[in-house]
Amino acid sequence: MGSLARIWSVPAFLDSVHPPLTDGGVEAAEKELGVKLPRAYLALLQEQNGGYVDVTLPDSVHSQIWGIGSSFPTILDGSLKHQMAEYADEIWLPADADALIPFDGDGHWYLCFDFRSAGPQAEPTVAYVDLESETDDQVAESFGAFLRLLERDFGNTAVLGLRQSSAEVAGILEHQLGVAFGKPDDFGNGYPTRSAKFRDGNPPVWIWIDPNVVPLGFSRGANRTVHVTPETGLRFPEPPNIETIVTCSDGAAQAVLAALKRAGLDPLLLNSTLN
Repeated sequence: MGSLARIWSVPAFLDSVHPPLTDGGVEAAEKELGVKLPRAYLALLQEQNGGYVDVTLPDSVHSQIWGIGSSFPTILDGSLKHQMAEYADEIWLPADADALIPFDGDGHWYLCFDFRSAGPQAEPTVAYVDLESETDDQVAESFGAFLRLLERDFGNTAVLGLRQSSAEVAGILEHQLGVAFGKPDDFGNGYPTRSAKFRDGNPPVWIWIDPNVVPLGFSRGANRTVHVTPETGLRFPEPPNIETIVTCSDGAAQAVLAALKRAGLDPLLLNSTLN
């Protein structure tokens, strides 16, 4: 995981987070699953009991680590064999799938605690199982080693940090680039996001402006309502005094950077797309 000190996403999508983990909850989970869960996994759940992560396994779509609880998603859904029992006659499963305990997946692929070699009371390895391609790969010798593989993935976007407010940055880019930002919308991420189309295409090229200081958690209600925690945190805690985050598709990156510099701003590059 390099120098990254944080794994859980900020803000946390609270619908995917279980209540705080207890010793009794761990004991009951291990009894139900019939295995001894990795200590590194349980330590991580002491920070937050499941949810979306800010980092991912390279070359994968890994986005969550399931916690221990009664609501979906949860590790208590059981082994890969148990979860796929309804489709047993229709899909491929690896050998001894009852000793694979998924902690992320979408029905087509799964990241699993793999107890097949070591046994249910020993430290499991981590396996990546793709049911469609019928592959079963070992990705880490332990969950702790798995965590060290995770990286922050920016995809094909450029991410810039600025000390100015989101409204000020939006005004500058509208003037410099002739784009129009819509009203801030917090439904998608739990914090107000401004977006503007930079150029049509397939796919179109977009620019997004977000605050760096955001609620620590959020949930969604009826009629596109959003409920947030009073506590706040930083999406990017590493750089000092960053108030606004600008993210843009690769096709807009150079133009956005040049526009901000023409306006006398000094954006901080938060990923390597523009380096």
